[in-house]
Amino acid sequence: MPKFGLLADVHECVPELQHALAWMQSEDVDRYVFLGDLVTTGEELEGCVELLNQVDAIGVWGNHDFEFCCGRREATSKQISGFFKSLHPHIDLGDVLASHVFPILNPHVERELWYTRRFPQAAPDAAACFTELPHRILLTGHLHTWHALRDGELLDWQGELPLDLEPESRYLFSIGAICSRRCAILDTDAWRLVPYNW
Repeated sequence: MPKFGLLADVHECVPELQHALAWMQSEDVDRYVFLGDLVTTGEELEGCVELLNQVDAIGVWGNHDFEFCCGRREATSKQISGFFKSLHPHIDLGDVLASHVFPILNPHVERELWYTRRFPQAAPDAAACFTELPHRILLTGHLHTWHALRDGELLDWQGELPLDLEPESRYLFSIGAICSRRCAILDTDAWRLVPYNW
């Protein structure tokens, strides 16, 4: 099974994205998954899109990307336009589901993409995902911080150490932001989430 490189909330931070991709390549990542929010001002989009295209990243749109993805804002190049057209509301990877916000929220409704609760207040909404969805692993971005729930319960974990996943348990992870120098690898052979902070 693949080793997924998880890239959330880039916000046009080209050097940080380059660093994260270099680390993931050194760890032999099989598939790169972008968890949304490439956009900030639009000035560095070309460089970010080029880097993500070089590794054939798949991805979901975030709240900051929504205007490009729904056609309200026009891209400045075919490469940027093509990238935003390639983004999905969710990506189903078998046992793993990737989305920008909690997957019980509707990514086609802009106000739901601008979800504002933070942990621990967000824990009940995150826990509700376990009753609505069958996936073993749920991956989200948006909050810019590390959080994990196991079987609906918030863990005392903020991305300081790798997490070995229990075989009978289900997890939701909030992945730290590239713009804050954070990313992760989900190894689905070892069933391990490896956070990286630099």
